[in-house]
Amino acid sequence: MGIETHRSMVKAWECDSFGHFTVAYYFDRFADASATLRERIGIERARPVHYLARFIAELRAGEAFHFESGIVVVKEDELRLGHRLLNSATGKLCTTVEERVELPAGASRPSEPTIDWEPAKDDPGFADEMSAGLVASARDRVRASEIDAQGELSLASYVHRSSIGCIQLLTAMGLTPDYLREARRGFSTFEIALRLELPRPKAGEPLVVSSGLMQLGSSSVRMVHRIAEARSGRRVATLRQSGAHFDLVARRSAPIPQELRAKAAALLMRAS
Repeated sequence: MGIETHRSMVKAWECDSFGHFTVAYYFDRFADASATLRERIGIERARPVHYLARFIAELRAGEAFHFESGIVVVKEDELRLGHRLLNSATGKLCTTVEERVELPAGASRPSEPTIDWEPAKDDPGFADEMSAGLVASARDRVRASEIDAQGELSLASYVHRSSIGCIQLLTAMGLTPDYLREARRGFSTFEIALRLELPRPKAGEPLVVSSGLMQLGSSSVRMVHRIAEARSGRRVATLRQSGAHFDLVARRSAPIPQELRAKAAALLMRAS
């Protein structure tokens, strides 16, 4: 049934302008849970390359939570690991993260601890074949404070950049900060898929992010964020983000106004 790999709380400064735990900080805590599990099963050198996070119930400032983690699937050259984030007060499941880890040559293939897991039913991919419709959404440099224990860009820092990309893309769609404040609306992410490439960025390297709209629903959108080295153009990560136009009072999804849907539709990605 898995083991506990992390226990913490939501700090007020880790919440976004919409009042809930920022997705990048989920990944910050999840990185700890992953490292603890990989240490426990003896694969510290194995490289995580793909993540699928599903956000089921929101966490807000002051709430306590913990992770339970375990092995989902063992293959010849990789492991699938599963992590469940639970509200420590209620026991409610808030988030699940499935992690794919590449095993180095000669690494042992552990069998425990296992965890019950419901695999994803479909995979919409990352729109790799589409490049038209992307908008420039972030440009910065890797800061020393963003470097992890391996000397590389930390997991949460990829997601922080995609969050900037999300706001830039929402603004281009007409869901501007002024609109969100006046209509008392927000954006709530319910799924993130993240694919990482090697080598990973080091301190001081310049990065650029381009973002595009993959799908548009009545209240939901699916977008993709491509993070690349600014000098070479080499892609270092791709993140797919699915979320909903969110009523901040009722704390549930709300239809996107028709005039904004029309503006958003013009931004849908397409093959170049």
